Amino acid sequence: MEIKVGDILCSHWGYNCSRWSFYKVTRLTESNVWFYKIGKKYISGAPNYPCATVVPYDCQEGKEIHRRLHDNYVSISKYEHAFSVHTDGRTYEECCD
Repeated sequence: MEIKVGDILCSHWGYNCSRWSFYKVTRLTESNVWFYKIGKKYISGAPNYPCATVVPYDCQEGKEIHRRLHDNYVSISKYEHAFSVHTDGRTYEECCD
């Protein structure tokens, strides 16, 4: 995964739900990345609906986070990893059983 400053990282997570989180890259070295969590905008549905369509919303939510950069992912936490970079026009589906 090639990352540059300003990219939005996408993290897909959930056990019986499919949820998305988004993070904006602020700094980068060969082996480290800094980013902060940003919001999401609901295109259809709403936060408590069983299914919704979301896109990243560039509004900072929290402090800057520093993590080691791996070849094909960024580890957000022990259970959350970002494997892709957002591309304009892409939407993301969230659903719960």
